[in-house]
Amino acid sequence: MKYYQKLLLLGLIFALVWTGSIFFFYNRIVQAEKDNIYRSALKEAEVAFEKDLTYRRWVAGLGGLYAGVSSKLQPNEYLHVPQRDVLTTDGEVMTMINPAYMMRMVYGMMDEDAGLQGHITSLTPIRPGNGPSEWEAKVLKTFKNNPADFHALATENERPVLHFMRPMITEEKCLKCHAQQGYKKGDIRGGISVTVPMSGYQQTMKAFIAETNNSFITIWIAGILSIIIVFNTLSRYERARCKAEDELAKTKNYLANIINSMPSILVGVDPEGKITHWNMEAEKISRISSSEAVGLPLSQALPDMHNELERILMAMKNRVIETDSLQTKTDSGTTRYDDITIYPLIANGVEGAVIRIDDVTERMNLEQMMIQSEKMMSVGGLAAGMAHEINNPLAGILGHAQNIEKRLFSDIETNKSVATECGISLVNLRAYMDKRQIPKMLSGIKESGNRAAKIVSNMLSFSRKSDKISRSCQLDELLEKTIELVANDYNLKKHYDFRKIEIIRQYDENTPAVLCDGNEIQQVFLNLLKNGAEAMSEKNYEHEQPRFICRIKSEDGMAITEIEDNGPGIVIDPVNRIFDPFFTTKGVGKGTGLGLSVSYFIISDQHNGIMEVNSVPGEWTKFTIKLPLK
Repeated sequence: MKYYQKLLLLGLIFALVWTGSIFFFYNRIVQAEKDNIYRSALKEAEVAFEKDLTYRRWVAGLGGLYAGVSSKLQPNEYLHVPQRDVLTTDGEVMTMINPAYMMRMVYGMMDEDAGLQGHITSLTPIRPGNGPSEWEAKVLKTFKNNPADFHALATENERPVLHFMRPMITEEKCLKCHAQQGYKKGDIRGGISVTVPMSGYQQTMKAFIAETNNSFITIWIAGILSIIIVFNTLSRYERARCKAEDELAKTKNYLANIINSMPSILVGVDPEGKITHWNMEAEKISRISSSEAVGLPLSQALPDMHNELERILMAMKNRVIETDSLQTKTDSGTTRYDDITIYPLIANGVEGAVIRIDDVTERMNLEQMMIQSEKMMSVGGLAAGMAHEINNPLAGILGHAQNIEKRLFSDIETNKSVATECGISLVNLRAYMDKRQIPKMLSGIKESGNRAAKIVSNMLSFSRKSDKISRSCQLDELLEKTIELVANDYNLKKHYDFRKIEIIRQYDENTPAVLCDGNEIQQVFLNLLKNGAEAMSEKNYEHEQPRFICRIKSEDGMAITEIEDNGPGIVIDPVNRIFDPFFTTKGVGKGTGLGLSVSYFIISDQHNGIMEVNSVPGEWTKFTIKLPLK
């Protein structure tokens, strides 16, 4: 329908252009006829003027004409020349007719017969009756500066007329009558006006316009009918073509949607390695639009594919699918893994290839995560075995230390009798031991042994494989066990000792127990405490010392645990990116980027909770864990 509307619009434009052309030529022809009629009337006025001027010069050249005085011809009282009136030998009175008098009588006859009017006038006429009309006076005034012919259309007595006036130049013959007015040869002493009636000309013009109207209307109708017929025929072809194009567009759009819906990068190339197709995933990854990419060499649009050009050409030549199981590249500081498959085009004689690039980074990361998990499980099993092995000699050390203390400082009869047999006084022996601080040493052995036993107990509890059965746990107890476990962490490489970190506890005693997997929650706490301790070891403290603030409270049906440190903070934006798998702010080899990701998974997926992080760079970082109470 879109194309049909364009065709209809084009037809309307042609019709308007045709109508405009007819109107233009019609106006040109009518205007030309008007100009011709005007020129004809003007020519009539000029001929009349020249005729009048010729008569005037003829009469003036003869010095005037004499005619008998009658009722129609009376002596000119304004003519003051010698022998104006004469008496013939027959006794007839004759009077002189000068050029002006003659022209006045001739104009009178023309007005009566032909309607053509002539008038000799001046701004200073001898005869007052020869004074100018209003329009003649205006023209006469202009002759002083511009002695050119004047002609214009006007209306007199409700009739259209043409006014014409030409200046009258004083000649030698004119001075006989007009020298007395001070004129000299060559002066402009007035003008001769001619008024041509235009009624006849108008009738001719009306007849011409009527005939022209009929002709042009006929031509216009014939043109419009031709345009309608032509465009009606074109519209039928256009509708058929549009229908075919719509079907083709639907098919093309359907195929494009299929290609653009795929999560893989799909790139079409010709035998020269230039791009012929570029799907939306390719636009997203490369940030190059399809219109910009089409026509570019593949190596320019995707520089990482430069080393694959030989394989692409080989696939097109051999018409065999080529694959590359793995390709690694650095993209904004991260490692990206791609599977590349090259499909040569082999149908209908089309040459080229389609390249499919699949991002398998997430799959590879999951595989690495599984490998890491297996390693952690192995380490956990090893730690459990070591704890068991350590527990046996530790029990012996504590037992013997207790027996030594009992046999030296207990007043049982056996101790006294054995001392007497050896000739030793228990009192002196105990005094010696007190001075040598042996009781204090024994207490230190027992205290260290008990502490080691507690560490082993916590390690066994933490490394024990979870049975995924949730139990009612007090969060403060889990957090304290984790703090005791991590308190023994001293790392020479990372230069921090957890025991030197201040722990501020803010536990709400009214916080209810939470149904959870205690081992998994301890794992989360351990990750947060160790990460915080390592971060604080990198900050220089001047007026304070490394500090953890541990808070436990309940709010809105959630048990909330907050672990806040005064370390260097987190400078990434957004800060929640630290929960992404394999994302780490540590240097190469110092972290896997899995700890916080696993912790987030444990809280959000395994316990339907919420894990958040807030930080002010250079000041503090706070992790908040919210677990449902029900």
